[in-house]
Amino acid sequence: MSTKEPDIISGCGQVVVVKMRLAEIERQGESAYLVSLRDITEGKRVEERSARQESLAAMWALASIIGHEVRGPLSVIKNSAEFLKTRLGTSLDEKVKRHLNILQEEVNTSDKIIEDVLSFARLKEPTLTTVDVNSIVKASVKRLTVRGNVKIVCKFGTDLPPVTVDITQIQQVFFNIITNAIDAMSKGGTLTMATKEQATGNKGRGFAEISFQDTGVGIPKENLPKIFQPLFTTKSKGTGLGLATCQNIIRAHNGVIRVDSEVGKGTMVSVKLPIEQQSRNGA
Repeated sequence: MSTKEPDIISGCGQVVVVKMRLAEIERQGESAYLVSLRDITEGKRVEERSARQESLAAMWALASIIGHEVRGPLSVIKNSAEFLKTRLGTSLDEKVKRHLNILQEEVNTSDKIIEDVLSFARLKEPTLTTVDVNSIVKASVKRLTVRGNVKIVCKFGTDLPPVTVDITQIQQVFFNIITNAIDAMSKGGTLTMATKEQATGNKGRGFAEISFQDTGVGIPKENLPKIFQPLFTTKSKGTGLGLATCQNIIRAHNGVIRVDSEVGKGTMVSVKLPIEQQSRNGA
């Protein structure tokens, strides 16, 4: 008898992990094979969540120590640079002023890196609320300062069933995706955001699909398999934790995030969130 745990696609279009047992038997004098399948999807999810939480807890402990020890000196450097600018006032020559500005910018960059690491490591179980997904996308856009050479186009679906999500976490995902899209269009372009309901054929179950299509530089084909890996980045000052954090959040919501891209044409990021989801915390 052999046992395997393959992924299969169910009749409603969902990925299901099954335990498959294959046994050779004899039936009516002829050899045959008996195949049994058992759905172990939920058990696998619990195992993955547990392993992920243990890993994140260890990272959070280390990141907290680093953040505490490094943020203190960074704050002193930033305040000192601001003090010198204020104290010297108009007597400050342009070269010194430029270097003081560089000091402050680099402190802000370092602080952002620390915050990204902490955000990645301290991901908590979602606190679920039923909400209109369009409102989360709109709130994410409002947090941004969009450059004049970037056009935002919204194609929101009407009468979408609500989703049950952690609003703050999903807003963080959308904010990160939109920020990446705008960064990819430094010479200008169009970001098209669309929402729609995707039926799966299973009664009372479906997905809200949220897509973000930019007309930026695109991602090289060889980099696409790596973009969700922690610490992988093509940005000069990136941490490589933004999309990794997004993927962790969407997985925690039993959703799917996918990226398709072509160099010179742009990138499409799509997020699918279950329309119905039982709250794990009783919400």
